[in-house]
Amino acid sequence: MTVFLLIFIFMSGGAAADMPPASGPGNHSSDGYIKVAETGKLALYADMNSGLFELHDGQTEKRWYSTPPNAEEDMITKGSQRMDLRSQLVIEYIYKEDESKSERVQTANSQIACVMEDGITVTQIKSGIRVLYDFKSTGISVPVEYTLLDGYLNASVDIKGIYEKGDCFLTAVNLLPTFGAGSWEDDGYLFVPDGCGAIINFNNQVLMPLPYESMIYGSELAVPAETRTTKTQTVRLPVFGTVTGNNALMGVVTTGDGAASITAINGNERCGYNAASSKAHFRMLSTKYNLYSKKEAGKVSAVPFGLDTYEVRYYPLNGEKASYTGMAAAYREYLIREKGLEKNITLPSFHVDLLGAIETKGSFIGISYTKRQALTTFAQAKKILEFLKAYGIDSISARYRGWSNNGLENKKLPVKAVPLGVLGGTKEFNIFRQYMSDNKYELYPDTDFLTFRKNGNGISKNSDSARTVFRQTVYLYSYMPSVYERVLEEDPARLLTANKLADVALRYLSSAGSQDLSHLSLGTLGDLHYSNLDAKKQDYRSIFSASVENVLKKYKDTGISLSFEGGNAYVLPYAGLIINPPVSSSGYDSFDADVPFYQTVLHGYINYTTAPVMQSHDPELTLLTAVQTGSELLYSGMYGESGILRDTKYNSLYSSSYKLWAEDAARAYKEYSPILKKIYDKEITSCTKAAENVFVTTYANKIKVAVNYSLQPVELDGKTVPARGFYEWEEEV
Repeated sequence: MTVFLLIFIFMSGGAAADMPPASGPGNHSSDGYIKVAETGKLALYADMNSGLFELHDGQTEKRWYSTPPNAEEDMITKGSQRMDLRSQLVIEYIYKEDESKSERVQTANSQIACVMEDGITVTQIKSGIRVLYDFKSTGISVPVEYTLLDGYLNASVDIKGIYEKGDCFLTAVNLLPTFGAGSWEDDGYLFVPDGCGAIINFNNQVLMPLPYESMIYGSELAVPAETRTTKTQTVRLPVFGTVTGNNALMGVVTTGDGAASITAINGNERCGYNAASSKAHFRMLSTKYNLYSKKEAGKVSAVPFGLDTYEVRYYPLNGEKASYTGMAAAYREYLIREKGLEKNITLPSFHVDLLGAIETKGSFIGISYTKRQALTTFAQAKKILEFLKAYGIDSISARYRGWSNNGLENKKLPVKAVPLGVLGGTKEFNIFRQYMSDNKYELYPDTDFLTFRKNGNGISKNSDSARTVFRQTVYLYSYMPSVYERVLEEDPARLLTANKLADVALRYLSSAGSQDLSHLSLGTLGDLHYSNLDAKKQDYRSIFSASVENVLKKYKDTGISLSFEGGNAYVLPYAGLIINPPVSSSGYDSFDADVPFYQTVLHGYINYTTAPVMQSHDPELTLLTAVQTGSELLYSGMYGESGILRDTKYNSLYSSSYKLWAEDAARAYKEYSPILKKIYDKEITSCTKAAENVFVTTYANKIKVAVNYSLQPVELDGKTVPARGFYEWEEEV
């Protein structure tokens, strides 16, 4: 009887006034569907037996289905994935008896485990429905509310209502894995926020070992990997989407994003659908090798999720907004409306990372010791900027790394903003700061509140360090870029627990106030994101961002302008500058193209830079990428010769001596600066591929910039874009 009812739900057509219009064979409309909510031009219809729903956009008549409406016609997808695609939830779990073994998580989908086992209970609530998914075979039940609000559908997992009465731990919930999915017959693409952003064309036939999945704000550092076989980019923004024709569906993880991942499936010989979604991770499974048993041992984290709900908003977009640039604009509006993002743009600058001091090993009569060595004193920093000014660079912003504490790396966490004596001390720092002020340059002294190596300043490396579920200290290692193996010779950093962050940061703020600092770089607060899986501390990654925001609100109240490295979404409302945001994706085979989604969200609202030009593998390519994305140039600078860094852990800072790059940088700045001054405070309205390796970016003031990455000049609308060059013009109205 249950199977017959399901077939009837998928195959029949509705005809009542409160039903959505029939959509042909295989549509969701049936006598079981009723209108449960309506707002503006959106309406929500639901089947009160199965919990299936469809979101109807009255402006375009587009219907977005919670699961594919033509699933019965799918002759491509095989095995368990066939039922996963027809499910509103796919849960991950592990049997308690298997926790200490090498067993991995298992999955169950709501179609088989709930619908076919009479485990669905649907209740109508204000503005929508509440569905209880009872996975009887696991003893796990998950309540979810689907409500229609102003301009979007909100899906909310009631975390406090989750019930585990059996022999299983719930580890994750993939929410609406195929909401709005494109079929094997559809044209369109998926958007995933991997790095700067990437698109996956429908049915691109790329067969991957596993579907795409990446944690928002980076992989869990408290579940360390022994090696990294590839270099991947971080997901900085909790956004994903589906574009088909003149319609798009954008998802935004609004609550619980700190413990979520973005997932995607692409059409290939084993999968008939294309879909992007999110997954909430309620527990982390860690494994370690037991030397005695010579087997892997597993353990599930016991730290509470820390939030009452996990929520995702789904925004239907159409017309010109039905694109990844349209999604970027819509997400920016969300940040403005919901997160307090404001235009915090300043005149474009040439950015320099000034490298202050490092610690190196020395020896005296056979006894080794650590000494501080200046790379750029405050007086020398002034000389570098005077040199750049003489070359015609008229606007400069400098982040000063290693100016205080122990130099470029913390031993103890900083609680005072005190200039290093080896660089010239307070007197020389104040002279340099006055020079910056007199020339209307911006100075961002850098500090790091998250990584440390020794006890001190009220912080214990034993009790205040993040730990794994096995109560082992979490270490932050560097990796060799050639093979991505750990650099074993270095002293790895520990990570401060989130509950101690405010203590350190607010003590430092008091000191910064006494130094009268108007700008600060809090680099790692925008870059690192992690849990403390020690059950006694209870710091899960879902609430890490709240700890950071509580600190940043205090800093913002003082009027200090802040810069951040990387730029996770939660720091954007507090940022005056984002340094080194992602400019590429991880480059997985399933990706068809990188897109500048991150930059499109920020442009005209927050200044941002390129990666350090001279440390990139191709400085000329980095310049072209800057022009395409409207980024400001960043160079890493030191006064001393690069040979100082030889045989130290700072080899990656090669080519930092300012004399090696100053002339080339000045030429690039002079060539690019006139364009940047026209568009720096304008939103990006479109990014298009005009020809092979030629891209055109259009701004709100109708300025167009074409970038040619090829080795030959290209004719474009009667204009010649030089090889490995760019061209700017104003669009005719």
